[in-house]
Amino acid sequence: MKRYFFLIVIIIVGFYFRTVNSYTVVVNEQGEWDNITRILMLIFENGNPHYFIHPTLFYYISAGFLLIPFIVFKFLYAGTAQVSVLVRLFLEHEGAVAFYLRFIPIIFGTLSILIVYKIAKRIWDTKAGLFSALLCCLSPLHIQYSRQIRVDSVFVFFLLFAFYFIYRLYETGKLKYYVWSGLAIGLALSTNYNGALLFGILTVAHVLKNKHTDKGQNLELAESAFLIYSAGLALSVFLFTSPYIVIDNESFKADFLYQSGLTFKIHPGSEGNNSYYYMLFEQGFFYALLCIVSMIYFISLGKIKERFLIVFPLVYFIIFQFYVASKFDRFMLPVFTFMCIVIGGFCSRSKKWFPITVIALLLACWLIPLTDRQLQERRALESQSPSVALLTWLQAHVTRDSRIFIEVEVAPLISVACDNNRMSKEFREVMREKYPIINSSFLFGDIRNQANYESVLKDNKGIDYAIIYERNWGYVKNSLAEENRSVKDFYMFLEKNGALVFEGRYSAQRGFKVYKLN
Repeated sequence: MKRYFFLIVIIIVGFYFRTVNSYTVVVNEQGEWDNITRILMLIFENGNPHYFIHPTLFYYISAGFLLIPFIVFKFLYAGTAQVSVLVRLFLEHEGAVAFYLRFIPIIFGTLSILIVYKIAKRIWDTKAGLFSALLCCLSPLHIQYSRQIRVDSVFVFFLLFAFYFIYRLYETGKLKYYVWSGLAIGLALSTNYNGALLFGILTVAHVLKNKHTDKGQNLELAESAFLIYSAGLALSVFLFTSPYIVIDNESFKADFLYQSGLTFKIHPGSEGNNSYYYMLFEQGFFYALLCIVSMIYFISLGKIKERFLIVFPLVYFIIFQFYVASKFDRFMLPVFTFMCIVIGGFCSRSKKWFPITVIALLLACWLIPLTDRQLQERRALESQSPSVALLTWLQAHVTRDSRIFIEVEVAPLISVACDNNRMSKEFREVMREKYPIINSSFLFGDIRNQANYESVLKDNKGIDYAIIYERNWGYVKNSLAEENRSVKDFYMFLEKNGALVFEGRYSAQRGFKVYKLN
């Protein structure tokens, strides 16, 4: 009973740390903006996200969660309430809506602590389970991603969920674990394409299970069929929970090729940035040291089941750090979550694990308030979202007949409102009440896809104002990549003739540099 008491306390503490300060007044992170608009898009566009950078399960879960209070309100108080009220609710109460939607990653992030406990307990013992859960509970990186409207914490939950059943398959070889593994892999894959790595882990578990078993040929064939059934079930769940990948396959191909392409080239803004090393030591020196020592120990002296566990962090870390140019954050959270389990197992195996635990916990407890303080400072500076701040400036300084170029990273809400779909029309209708400037002639560019610049580059003399994302400005000007040449030329034109530059988003000097183009 004592272990359950400790586990419940750890989960409650984890939920608290993931909830506190998640009520940020504004959505000041582009990934959250993208995801909120995709969630609303599902509601307005009959379930079609028109966006396949990620699979759609996370968006379906969030859209359902967002519709719950609307449906209750509509049923009890206002039978004629329209879905468009969600747009007005978001624009007028952005912080409250964002806080509500953040409960999805908060809940899944908290539940991940329980799965971490189950995996470590299954491989080692209760002591390893509790310590691993505590490390995950206090992990600054896990807390950070569990507070954001992003797929990451939900994906890690399904990743852990799938790994648990794959490990049970490895232990027992029972058909029911092939079934559960297939279901869980499908859910993980439908949350993030990186879930495809689980097919490899499933195959490894199946092979290791049969390696030292003396069985007849018919039984071996039957169990090989189990593996095929499990993989087929995973693909079926994936397609069932992300149906528009097939229905709107052209959009899926374009977005998927872009996203997968980032695996083999530098992600915009990350050139020369060894993110894994940086993030590892940002968690604290002792944590990084424990990661390194634990991995070396289990690789050299570990049992097969322990080495089987460390496949995940090794695959992610080695392949995506040493053999791939991209240093993209979507690979980090799974690595560090599994490292919590590896460290927990190491401390459980060590006779002198208690002092190590105390050091690691003190370190983690020191990092959490530091992270919270940084979040509070950012919130104090960001009294308005970037999109609203820019609209306010444009309304006061720009004439209606101006032609305005905006990089979508600067103010994603404006590009959403200027699109041609039902949701965008609702956004424009509400926004023009306060910001008539939204009816101006806007051009948009996206550095993630330089082809979007072609029309702008052909007609740059017709631009009156250009709003450039500060990070892109520095990145493109210093980049040696040939694919950035056209954008660099455009920036040089702006620099020569003057530009409106949105800058300093997270500093006391935040504001606008204004130059009228000739």
